[in-house]
Amino acid sequence: SSIQPVYSVRWYKNGKEFFSYLPGKLSPVSVHHLPGINVEVTKSSMNYVTLSPLTLASTGRYRCEVSEEGPMFATDSAYGDLLVVVVPQEGPRIEGANSRYFVGEKMVINCTSAATLPPANLTWYINQKLVPEQKTIPYPVLNTSLRGEELQTNTLGLEHTITRHDMNQHHPSMKIKCVASIYTAYYKTVEIMVGRKMRRRKSKRRRDGITKPSEDTQEGDQDLLVSLHPSQTSLDSGGQVYTLTGGQVYTLGIVLALVQGLYSA
Repeated sequence: SSIQPVYSVRWYKNGKEFFSYLPGKLSPVSVHHLPGINVEVTKSSMNYVTLSPLTLASTGRYRCEVSEEGPMFATDSAYGDLLVVVVPQEGPRIEGANSRYFVGEKMVINCTSAATLPPANLTWYINQKLVPEQKTIPYPVLNTSLRGEELQTNTLGLEHTITRHDMNQHHPSMKIKCVASIYTAYYKTVEIMVGRKMRRRKSKRRRDGITKPSEDTQEGDQDLLVSLHPSQTSLDSGGQVYTLTGGQVYTLGIVLALVQGLYSA
C-alpha cells in the first residue's frame, strides 16, 4: 500500500487541542492558548512541538494525533505524560547529629528537603547500607509558598542505637548519608561522619612513685589525696605508710586539706 500524505498533525493536553499543523494551508500553524501551554512557534513543526517556559500548570497528559489525506483520512495517535517538578535550591540537610556517640547510645536525627514539588523522596544509609523503614520516623509534609507557588517540605527522621559494628575498626567513625530524589529529575545526597566517644575507665595499674600499702591496711584508709614536697618523704596515716616522689600530685580520694593536716602534724 502507498503512503498517503499527511493532512494534519494535532496536539492535545488533557483532551484539549493546543497546536495543529496542516501542511496544505498557507499558514499551517494554529495555536490555542491553555493554562501552562507556551508554544515556541519558531521551534515547532509538523514533526514536533516545543513548549517554553514550562510551569507547574504544564503537567498533564499530551496526545499527538496524525491524519492522512482523503479520501480515508486515516488517523493514528499516541500519548505521554509530562510531570513538571520543582527542585530545591539547596540539597538535603541533616540536623540534630552530635559529632561523637557512645556505643549503646541512641542517635535521633532528621533529614529535610525543602521547597519541592512533589515532595522529595528521602532515604537513609549507614555505612552505605540502606536503613530499614522501621528505623525511620516519617513526619507530615509541610506546605510552603515560594514565588507564588505552593511547594512542599519533607522530613524523615532516623532513630538508631550505636553498636560496635557501626564503627570502623581502624578509624572509630561511621558514615551517615541521606538521599533526596524526585523521580529521575532530581537526585542529591548529604553525608556526615560521626565518631565514637570513649568511656573513661579507672586505671588498675600501680602508679609510679607510690608503693602499695601493706596487706593488713584497712580499705577505707586507701582513699587519700596526697601532695608532695621536693624531697622524698614518708607520710604516716593511721599506721599506713605511703612513699611519695617529689614534684608530683596523686589523686586517690578524700581532700587535700586532710592529708596536709596529717603531714604537718
